[in-house]
Amino acid sequence: MVFFMPFNNFAQTVPLGTTSPFALFTAVGAFSNTGATMVTGDIGTDVGAFSGFPPGVVIGSIHVSDMVSAQAAIDVAIAYSYLGGITCGQVIGTTLGSGQTLTPDVYCMGAATTLNGELILDGQCDPGAFFIFKIDGALSTTVLSSVTLINGASLCNVYWQVNGAVALGEGSTFRGTILAGGAITLLEASSLEGRGLTTAGAIELHNNIVNNDMLPEAAVLTADGPLTICTGDSVVLLGNCGGTWSTGATTASITVFAGGDYFVTTSNGCGLAESNHITVTVNPLPDCTITGVFTVCAGQSTILCAPSGYTAYAWSTGATINCITVNAGGTYTVTVTDGNGCTNICSQIVVISDVTVPVISCPINITVECDASMLPANTGQASATDDCDPSPAIDFLDVSTAGPCANAFTITRTWTATDASGNTSVCLQTIHVEDTTPPVITCPVVVSPIECTTAPSFGFAIAIDACDASVAFTFVTESLPGTCGQSYTLIRTWTASDDCGNTSTCSAIIVVVDN
Repeated sequence: MVFFMPFNNFAQTVPLGTTSPFALFTAVGAFSNTGATMVTGDIGTDVGAFSGFPPGVVIGSIHVSDMVSAQAAIDVAIAYSYLGGITCGQVIGTTLGSGQTLTPDVYCMGAATTLNGELILDGQCDPGAFFIFKIDGALSTTVLSSVTLINGASLCNVYWQVNGAVALGEGSTFRGTILAGGAITLLEASSLEGRGLTTAGAIELHNNIVNNDMLPEAAVLTADGPLTICTGDSVVLLGNCGGTWSTGATTASITVFAGGDYFVTTSNGCGLAESNHITVTVNPLPDCTITGVFTVCAGQSTILCAPSGYTAYAWSTGATINCITVNAGGTYTVTVTDGNGCTNICSQIVVISDVTVPVISCPINITVECDASMLPANTGQASATDDCDPSPAIDFLDVSTAGPCANAFTITRTWTATDASGNTSVCLQTIHVEDTTPPVITCPVVVSPIECTTAPSFGFAIAIDACDASVAFTFVTESLPGTCGQSYTLIRTWTASDDCGNTSTCSAIIVVVDN
């Protein structure tokens, strides 16, 4: 069934067996070299003469009529037959090249075929894509002709089954594994990247380079911009063709926001290949925090500052320095640029408003006599300052608390400062009122001495008190005997008392005689 599988289901490696490590091998035929040929891989013949190494150089093993070559002769026939049994996908003309581009398929040519100029094999970024060419006749390439692989076409998946001889023209470059049924000749300075295997026919070399390294070619990655970006910026990395990004993505390009090492790994039936590494560096955005006073009074100004030391500043006012003076309300922005070329934008709203209360200072607490004035001129005046109002209004309200007597009490004076915007602040002053002054008493004027026939008359004392309008009086009269029974002295002492118990006294004397 394998021999008749259509190409779109063909997804396995051609069974090369022991011929896989060979760069050049013939089951039956002479193997010769002329000049400084360089071969990477094994070479040999199972049946036939072998010569030319040296001067040729082999980086690999040479097998001539040994057990390895014997098995390789069997395996090359199996591989040749395997390709012969695969169903054709397209039948094309026997002249290849001249800029011709082919996509993965099984191509059949019904007669001897010639390659002129460049033949391009486009893998369409599918590392598992196969190109199989089945030629019913000989294959020859012209001078300087070439087979070029693009878009992930894998060297290990390109096969040429040639039912006849193969001749690579001078200076030509050929790619793929040749499974031929006739001689293989590499003319002067031609090169073969792949293998040249034949079931029967001589192999002739002439100053050639042959390399059977089938590892996939590493992708070359590029970027759509600089690889040093700023936080929030991105760069697009390009160049993936059929591989897997280090991020796990399989797209042709990826957008990178974060720093790190990015590369692509491509795998096919021949191994793994890692692309060039691209390192993306992310620089942080510069700090542009705006400082200053953000609420100011009408007619005042504030200074807004961004951090100093950056290479460039761009304020919304047009200023290009780190600090600006603002006289009006509004939103102010600044764009700062650091030495890495990273920019950041900050904004700040400045409000023209008065939301600050005045700063009020109360007079000291005081103790006064009850007859003193309670006006601020005597007890002290509050003062106030305000950020926006040079002369805040100041008033007060008193609340009295009774004391031990009518004229001794406490006043709690609440001072209030109010600015032009109605912001207020208060403070408290305590005024202690006391009555420690006694009344001023005046005794009456009496007539003395008097005859015993006249009745004594003292009259009434009077008193004035600064705080008590109605002073209370008491008196005591003392009689002292004279020189005879009708002679004596009267002493009357008056006491005046105010409401707080302060007292004062005075006395009057009347002498009674008998003349």
